[in-house]
Amino acid sequence: MKKESINVKGMTCSHCVKAIENELVKLPLRYFTVTKGNVIAEYDETFTSSEEIRNAINDAGYEIQESIETAEIHE
Repeated sequence: MKKESINVKGMTCSHCVKAIENELVKLPLRYFTVTKGNVIAEYDETFTSSEEIRNAINDAGYEIQESIETAEIHE
C-alpha cells in the first residue's frame, strides 16, 4: 500500500474539490481525501498507480505542483 500527498495548482473552491473527487472516485483507491490545494490518496499498486491518480487530477482540469510525498504503508 502507498499513501501519497499531492499539491494541486489552481484548486481554490468547493467546485474544484468536487471536480477532482468525481475523477478519483473512478479509480480503485482504498481511501482519498480532497481539500483545497491538496489530494491525499491511499492505494494498492496492484490495482492503480501514482500516474493514474495524477492523470485523473489532470482530467479534472488541474495541474500538479512539484511537491509530492509518497510513503509505504505496512499493514
